[in-house]
Amino acid sequence: MNKEYTEPEESAAEVCGLWLGMLGPPMLTLTHLQVTYALVPKICPTGNTTLLHIVSLCFLVIVIALGLPSWRCLRRQAPEAGSEDPLTPERVHFMAQLGLLTVALFALLIIAQAIPPFIVNPCQD
Repeated sequence: MNKEYTEPEESAAEVCGLWLGMLGPPMLTLTHLQVTYALVPKICPTGNTTLLHIVSLCFLVIVIALGLPSWRCLRRQAPEAGSEDPLTPERVHFMAQLGLLTVALFALLIIAQAIPPFIVNPCQD
């Protein structure tokens, strides 16, 4: 009885989700930086920095949401206890793990970028 391993078929949505988990957070972090810099001249006449905090929170939520497909992929295709055959190809497993790490790194970066408006007034000359 020779049991042959066949790789499960990956859907286009799963592959797209894995790529978004890897490439989306860096792009969103750069966009967050540009948007917050562009908003500073708009908020300076009022002195209210609430808009900067709301924008940072929105970008943080979106970045974390980009990690959900990677999380689902790892949870769905985790090998069962006692099973010798892996249920997921190495590439999918690697992309899912790298996507989660990328999301964590860039979520921390967005949090770090959101802290200074709490401490320093962005409208100082």
